[in-house]
Amino acid sequence: MIAVVLERAGPKFPPGMQAEIRDGYWACFDTTDLTTEPGPGLVELIDARLGALATR
Repeated sequence: MIAVVLERAGPKFPPGMQAEIRDGYWACFDTTDLTTEPGPGLVELIDARLGALATR
């Protein structure tokens, strides 16, 4: 699904940035370094990461 979104958004980003954006998006969901239990707190952390990615 994310590939479809990036494919549609492709013209908005330089070709060399698509992989960087995709990797950054998936990195937002990497929880291996977190000690937060699943639940609302974890959702807030992921949401903050996504917000930070969106502002870059």
